[in-house]
Amino acid sequence: MSFSQQVKNELLKIEYDSTCCEKAFLYGMCIFGKSFSSYGVGVQTENKDIAIRYAFLIKKYCNIKCDVKTSPGGKSHTVMINDKAQCEKVLAFFGHESKGSLKINLILIVKTVKNRFWQVLSFRAARRLTQIRIIIWSLLLRF
Repeated sequence: MSFSQQVKNELLKIEYDSTCCEKAFLYGMCIFGKSFSSYGVGVQTENKDIAIRYAFLIKKYCNIKCDVKTSPGGKSHTVMINDKAQCEKVLAFFGHESKGSLKINLILIVKTVKNRFWQVLSFRAARRLTQIRIIIWSLLLRF
């Protein structure tokens, strides 16, 4: 299992105590997903549970019903919103205007720095860096 799959599975296990944590999770999926503009909002992933959670949260917070579509080979799962009005509704929910280039809404991120979403990511990244350092040192010691 890849590192990104491990992180995604860990994020799915977390039970979010408040709506701000769920919104932060959804916002992270939006800005790092397949598309986040007035032309399309969506995510494409190998993890079906992430796609299902994305569709659920979009329905819960933006009242937009989305379907999870699986590729013919079954390796990728996509949730896409292509209707311009619905895309603008999602963008507005996160405080974005649909005109011009989008910039990450730092206010949402600052509000969620303390929540477990960011803690899991930082813990996992630190653990991964430690593993990489050990590998590099073991390689250097061989020479």
